[in-house]
Amino acid sequence: MTLSKLLCWAASPCLAFGVIAAAPSSAQVGNMPALPTTPGTVVFFDFFFSDNGGAPAENFNNFVQWNVTGGSVDLVGGFGPGVFGAPPNNPFGRYVDLGGSTGNPGMFSTRLPLDILAGATYELSFMYRSTLPGQTNFTSASFGGQTFNVSSSSEAFAQFSQSFVVNSVASSTIAFQGLKSDTDNNGIGIDGVLLRIVELPGGGVPTDPGLPISGAVPEPATWAMMLLGFAGIGFAMRRTKRPITTSVTYT
Repeated sequence: MTLSKLLCWAASPCLAFGVIAAAPSSAQVGNMPALPTTPGTVVFFDFFFSDNGGAPAENFNNFVQWNVTGGSVDLVGGFGPGVFGAPPNNPFGRYVDLGGSTGNPGMFSTRLPLDILAGATYELSFMYRSTLPGQTNFTSASFGGQTFNVSSSSEAFAQFSQSFVVNSVASSTIAFQGLKSDTDNNGIGIDGVLLRIVELPGGGVPTDPGLPISGAVPEPATWAMMLLGFAGIGFAMRRTKRPITTSVTYT
């Protein structure tokens, strides 16, 4: 039984409010990315938390928002420590390993192209790590005719963020291409993919927030206290529930 299912069994009212169901992803616990502090319109984001029901999977190709158009990728991490591929300092780890498990790194792109506002400044950001500490792994990330290359030899997540103006295309997907550095299946892990418009054509500041994402993610200790609190409430409600007896007196 997963942690979330166990706690929701104990605190069944939480399901009605979607509290535990919205448990944090690897981008939110342990390796939380820096949340945007500048105005911007969110065009796209994904923490891979809802894919495959929260379970890890090798050579996975049934993502909600992505297609694997070449090679293979692994959906890594899940609930609880010791889960396949979960970072040791992040028991709620959820990310995509672009190295896959077939010896052929994956080409990974959004299912639908995103409409582009010509002349606007976009900001692409994501978390990345090497899935084998000490081995340098690579990936390219592209959107709107721009391509960026990143590499890492550390298992700790780092954050990539780059702003750029898009003029040349009307729509584009976000795409990642895993690049091999060895004969094994280790690659770059990515998480917390976020695309925003940070400046309108002509220099205006965006006022539409776009897709809703939380601007204040609780710290790990706060999440733990919240989960224990809801579990305690659930157990208390179960212990105090009694049959209701109705008495009717006729006169």
